Amino acid sequence: MNVSRLNNYKFNKLETNVIKELIEYSKSKNVESARILKSGKNITDQFLIIEDELKCNLLPISAKYHCEKVNCKLFDSVKKQMLMKDATYIHYHPKPLPLSFADVFTCLKLKLNKMIAVTEDGMYSIFIPNHKVENSQIKNLVFANKKLTYALELNGGSGYILNNKYISHVYKTKMNKFWETFAKDTNSLYISNI
Repeated sequence: MNVSRLNNYKFNKLETNVIKELIEYSKSKNVESARILKSGKNITDQFLIIEDELKCNLLPISAKYHCEKVNCKLFDSVKKQMLMKDATYIHYHPKPLPLSFADVFTCLKLKLNKMIAVTEDGMYSIFIPNHKVENSQIKNLVFANKKLTYALELNGGSGYILNNKYISHVYKTKMNKFWETFAKDTNSLYISNI
């Protein structure tokens, strides 16, 4: 991993250590995984991480409440929102692609402090939200995601982007431009060297 790239953004010591560990873990398992930082601590152990080579999902490890025994989805959702509020979500992108629509939507929905995607070589894409984003701006985000999903369906799925260098480059360029504009329009911050 090229640590000097990590230093361009000035990640703090905890973020740097977690990013190094996450990259090594994800590379060795060939999965996308995530780590959660909050109040200066790594709280990833409070989640069950469901991983595969293209995505990961975090589920809170429920405390011993009666609701846990009946698999209460509302309880899990509320607990996830409580744990994630004001947290930094760091995840691994196996391909050098910037943040996805789902990444930023999750950032806004869960009121994260920061969403970070990192790649094997230490490149990164970061969104730091202004949580006063208007519903119309979120609707634009959802609409753009629907357009992308439709285009992927027409072209055989995510491999259309992931396995074609030219399409991947076009996607990267357009997504970075989209996030720069979205960040400016929402008074948020987007930083990427991907």
